[in-house]
Amino acid sequence: MRKSIKRVLYAPNIHQGGGKVLLTPLLEILGNDPYCLLVLDERIGWAGAADAAATVRMVKPTLTARLWNEVALCKWVGRDTMILCMGNLPPLLAPSGRKTVFLQNWYLASRAQLSGFPPLTTLRIVIERLWLRFRLKRRDRIVVQTQTMKKHVEANLGRPAEVVPFCDREGIVKTRAILASREKVYDFLYVASGEPHKNHRVLVQAWRLLAARGVFPRLCLTLGMQRNTELTQWIKAQIEEAGLNIELVGDELDHRQVLELYGQARAFIYPSLFESFGLPLIEAAEFGMPIVASDRAYVAEVVASFSSFDPQSALSVANAVEQVDFSRASEPRGIATPEGFLEAVF
Repeated sequence: MRKSIKRVLYAPNIHQGGGKVLLTPLLEILGNDPYCLLVLDERIGWAGAADAAATVRMVKPTLTARLWNEVALCKWVGRDTMILCMGNLPPLLAPSGRKTVFLQNWYLASRAQLSGFPPLTTLRIVIERLWLRFRLKRRDRIVVQTQTMKKHVEANLGRPAEVVPFCDREGIVKTRAILASREKVYDFLYVASGEPHKNHRVLVQAWRLLAARGVFPRLCLTLGMQRNTELTQWIKAQIEEAGLNIELVGDELDHRQVLELYGQARAFIYPSLFESFGLPLIEAAEFGMPIVASDRAYVAEVVASFSSFDPQSALSVANAVEQVDFSRASEPRGIATPEGFLEAVF
């Protein structure tokens, strides 16, 4: 006999990056609920799936599998079932039930231009924008993590949004304690993927300006050739031409390996033009690192005591880097626990 499903965590399009980092502690909690259904991308590699009390549906990353999952979901969900959509989008077939959409993708909440993306990525974002606008029902809730994101949602989607930031700070603190004695290999660390708004080109241009002054700080970037071929080739050319002290450590790192990098760097730099949250800022602050970041509102919402620069000016970035106080630790703002987040949305 099929169990009565009271809660659904719908995340068939999350398997990597910050989305996975936020999702994993939620799975550990909800996995103990026998009346919960977890709809996940099979690539996520969640170790607790086999022993979970919850019902777990692993979805293959194919169009056919996704569509079949949408049909199956309608059979599981009743009118009073609460659905938490963690991957920015509600179910395509919009089953009955009370839905909360956790919106993390700034491009979906805004009308930002998509120049700089490959054609297929641009097409995907356009389709997802339409999906989000036409599949949101009037009684669906939208949850975001910053006031900045809330303003974009309400201005561009015409819907109210609730701000409930969260992350697994306890897990970060435990890892920090283990890595406290690590040798500092880098002066600066930037944890980011290669999307245009992450602003790697201006950052590298700033390093060229510093090199012209005879200053060669050690910078670590979490980029690799597999997902960022053109960008990494350009960065490597800049390194060779100007003798820059920049290391690319690859983009296939798991979260534990990323946290280890925080323990190996003296300071954290974050030149991103915009973010829906900025999880690496929280992680860096939890490690007690000095942070030098874009003078954008999203930064001040998640960390305190940071140095800033104009992210569109390589000169401003270079000047801020040269003047950074390595003894000035940043602090995270108030962020809910995963348990607190689930209590708020369910």
